[in-house]
Amino acid sequence: MEYLALIILIGLFCLALPEDFDEQEVQDER
Repeated sequence: MEYLALIILIGLFCLALPEDFDEQEVQDER
């Protein structure tokens, strides 16, 4: 199956996003 693709995508997302997941704070700043 395409599990490897999913794992790679998740890994890239984790690296791009902060460990503390400050996305909510960024949206609040808008």
